[in-house]
Amino acid sequence: MSRKKSTIRLLEERDFPDLAIYLERKTGARLNKKSWLELFTYWWQTNPAINNDIPSGWILFTDTDEIGGFLGNIPVQYLIHGKVTTVCCGTTWFVDDDFRHKSLDFLSRFLKQDRPLLNTTPIDKVYDIFTRLGFKELSANWLQKEGIYPVNAATFWDFLLNKKSSNKVLCSVLGKMSPFFSILIHAFLKLKKIGCNSKSTQFSAQEINSFNDSYDSLADDFNDTHSFLAQRTSQTLNWFFFGTNKIKSKRRVVEIRQNDSLVGYAGVKLVDNQENDKTFYYYEVVDLLLTSSEEGAFFTLFEGLLMLGKTSRHEIAFIKLSPFLQGIEPHMTRFGFQWQEGNSKYLHRGATKERTNKPFYATPLDGDRCFFP
Repeated sequence: MSRKKSTIRLLEERDFPDLAIYLERKTGARLNKKSWLELFTYWWQTNPAINNDIPSGWILFTDTDEIGGFLGNIPVQYLIHGKVTTVCCGTTWFVDDDFRHKSLDFLSRFLKQDRPLLNTTPIDKVYDIFTRLGFKELSANWLQKEGIYPVNAATFWDFLLNKKSSNKVLCSVLGKMSPFFSILIHAFLKLKKIGCNSKSTQFSAQEINSFNDSYDSLADDFNDTHSFLAQRTSQTLNWFFFGTNKIKSKRRVVEIRQNDSLVGYAGVKLVDNQENDKTFYYYEVVDLLLTSSEEGAFFTLFEGLLMLGKTSRHEIAFIKLSPFLQGIEPHMTRFGFQWQEGNSKYLHRGATKERTNKPFYATPLDGDRCFFP
């Protein structure tokens, strides 16, 4: 049987409307056409790292001018050994069944870029391909751990029931015990909070809706002590967290100050989780920077995250946090976070050409993971 004819070329702005329709179909309408178009503007037009030398991606057209595949390419500014460098992240790789033989043609175009590359959301099959092609896996504690803190105890109990069992009748029966388990959860968390006794009047937390120029120097110490990390300036942070109306509606940021001096921030994204035809919401901490190691700073950070959860327009079941900041795990454990096994992966190529004892500073902000619901 002869293979269908097709052509792969660079993505152009004129392709955006048809590509948005294609991706809406390929993702089961998880994101609609309007949402995809907003992402394209965000990735390839308002992105501070974009320039004409960097491809936006590659698109496959059939001999009847229909789209049959796509691989996106998102540039992001990083600091590598103190130098600002553009790193590219692969995203949204789809190839129709009739053109599976073209899959590696997409990949070869991505790999030919003479710059560091990331893939932080690989499925198992893609993970195997990338590691065979020389990508290294980041070994970091936070990739294997997730901390959970209930915000609304009754909703959290309901979420656990529906996640653990697909039997709707059983979930309904056990759900009637929600008041009892809510009391237990509240009591446990209250004891944890009383026991830590870490509140400090030096520190304060408040929500912000934009990053001002005081953030341009906040990460200076991190930049000096880490070999590889995303550039965190007011411009890049505003793009990451508030770059489009859709993203702005799903991101919130809490700022931490010590005696009015900026010492850190934490950013969360809203995640909706479908379990047994019910929708549950939680906040995932996708980025975090804290320049103070005092327990009062960590406690204020914790209270700031809790404030975001309690003031959300959605009913937040829990906050999820991975321990990517050094020293954060024991503090958050004392405050009541419970830890479970995580399964995140982080693949990179060309990020560490020099030998160094300085670590990566990697968070869920890296790659394309934080851009999606």
